Amino acid sequence: MTRARELADLLTGGQTITTADNTTQLTLTSTDADASVGPVLDLVRDSSSPADNDLTGSLVFKADDAAGNATEFVKILTQSQTVANGSEDGRFQMSVMKGGTARNVLDFTNTEVVFNEDQQSIDFRVESDNNANMLFVDASADAVGVGTNSPTLDSSLAGLSVSSDSTLLHINDSDGACLKLSDPASGSNRGLGIALQGTSAVISNCESGELRFGTGNTERMRISSGGAIGINESSPSTFLHIDNGGSNGSGQADAVRLHNPGTTAGDGAGIKFSAGSSTTGAAIFGIGQALNSCNLIFRSGGDTERMRLDTAGKLLINETSTNLPCKLHVNFNGSAEQGLVLENSVNNSSGAAIRFVDHTDAHTGGGVYFSDSNNINYATSSDARLKENVADMTGSIDRVKALAPKRFNFISNPDITMDGFLAHEAQTVVPEAVNGTENAVDDKDNPIYQAMDAGRLVPLLTGALKEAIAKIETLETKVAALEAE
Repeated sequence: MTRARELADLLTGGQTITTADNTTQLTLTSTDADASVGPVLDLVRDSSSPADNDLTGSLVFKADDAAGNATEFVKILTQSQTVANGSEDGRFQMSVMKGGTARNVLDFTNTEVVFNEDQQSIDFRVESDNNANMLFVDASADAVGVGTNSPTLDSSLAGLSVSSDSTLLHINDSDGACLKLSDPASGSNRGLGIALQGTSAVISNCESGELRFGTGNTERMRISSGGAIGINESSPSTFLHIDNGGSNGSGQADAVRLHNPGTTAGDGAGIKFSAGSSTTGAAIFGIGQALNSCNLIFRSGGDTERMRLDTAGKLLINETSTNLPCKLHVNFNGSAEQGLVLENSVNNSSGAAIRFVDHTDAHTGGGVYFSDSNNINYATSSDARLKENVADMTGSIDRVKALAPKRFNFISNPDITMDGFLAHEAQTVVPEAVNGTENAVDDKDNPIYQAMDAGRLVPLLTGALKEAIAKIETLETKVAALEAE
């Protein structure tokens, strides 16, 4: 106790202890057997009029600089920040000399802990067991690094840079983990929320604005405040608006691709349309294992196939396959429905219901025309301006005599006998009236049947009739002359 008092007298007396070596200059030793008792050093400010922010004590570490000036290189300072009984607050500060000026590097108060309050270029680093830069504050770059002492950021920004081989950020909250970004300048604290609600993950703009997504520092998608989605489109006009961004060089580019990796026959991908509580509806499906073997299927009425565009470019209605050499195949019940109906919406108006054109001249060809509400004309181009080498017909009677009309029935309809021609026979006389070649087959040995347009015989029959009339008139003249003798 005597030594302690002597020490107290020494400290209060402003005395100086001088030593010339680096050995311990002051030791406080407690010999008490109580395990909870150790040496205690109290620095006491016993003021008759204590006030807020009074200095309660300081510890200064001095040394001479190169010019021999005694300099405070490190200082620890304490304050009684609030002295009201029952509401006492304390403050602890540590300052170090930097560039010839004392800088406050650490400040503990009742409300915060501040490092580098003087805003100097002083980095802050926290180590873990395996990482020397578990947390690194780069003062000069205004950046924070996790797992790195070189936070890489946009030069115009300050922020957080994370380098890790495992989970970068883990937020765990039993009430639902959430990360929220907000702009205090907007006067709102809602902002962008990234949350886990039960087993549902949610990304939401909690404000009334848009939600945007981008890559390469370029916007790629946005969700408008009304819920419309635009992909490469900043002003979506529908619930889904996609701008395909140009062409692939052939005048087209994929906007949406639906892919099913299945390899089983019938596997495909498509779009389904439904309304109300129904799980069925209309659908468009691509069925096939490769682009060049994919059929486009259209379904309606309980997922029933109604139309198909097959791999050969044939459009099939109420039919799934065809061997017919056609681009449109319509299968219909003739007793209950019609295969194709073309309606003229303007009463008593003429016009082409079906038109056939030459690929070199859209004004040539022919068609099926409305002449009025009750009549249909079947016509081909016959304008004199389209023709050359025009000559009167001769020998028509002989050609007609070469025709061989027959009576027959079709194999598929044995109960009906009709008049007509055998196409290959008529082809020798009027080749322009017959399509196809006798006994032709396709590459699978399926027959390609000939067809005949009987209307093509009218000019020949007209010519033969005129020749017959001329002969009759000649004979009538001769008969009249004989009768007059």
